[in-house]
Amino acid sequence: MFRKSVWTFQSQQYLHSQLRTSKRLEMLASKRTLADSIPKEEKNLTQTLSVDSITQFKNLINSNVESDILQGLNGFRKLLLITPPPLIEIYQSGVLSRLSQLIAGEISIKNLAVGITASMAAIDNPQIIDEFIQLGIAKQYANILCSQFKLKFLNIFEQAANGIGNIMGSSPYYRDICLSYGFFNSFLRLCDQFLI
Repeated sequence: MFRKSVWTFQSQQYLHSQLRTSKRLEMLASKRTLADSIPKEEKNLTQTLSVDSITQFKNLINSNVESDILQGLNGFRKLLLITPPPLIEIYQSGVLSRLSQLIAGEISIKNLAVGITASMAAIDNPQIIDEFIQLGIAKQYANILCSQFKLKFLNIFEQAANGIGNIMGSSPYYRDICLSYGFFNSFLRLCDQFLI
């Protein structure tokens, strides 16, 4: 007499685990294939990324060519991934005024510029925070936070919130300046829309 094996929850979990393992192995194999396809020079460039690259990235973002600007901004973004990030060195290179101009630019450039400046706003130095206020970067963050946007641009919204939060958190004086931009109520209404 033939008996079917009982399909239990444990056997279902085992099958699911096996499928995940095989998918993971396929994914790792494809990653290795992709990693092997990257030329050695390109690998070395990403591995040797250092503070010495700041001047090169600064020259790229000062260009008028959009692809050069994006390449420079991506370079700064990658520099910020180094532990610890060279925030002071990036600030000292004098790129903050150019980044403030780029925040008002095209959406992909704006996204990177807002992210980089938001990270730089974490530097706890009143002189740097004053420059954020004088260049209008904090005001630009406030404008982003009180304007309607599409869900696909949520990243810019989050980064602007981080940036203005870093500025406001540095002292009550800067908090009052940022709150004077009148963005807070609009910001809370927008947040409520996304929570519903």
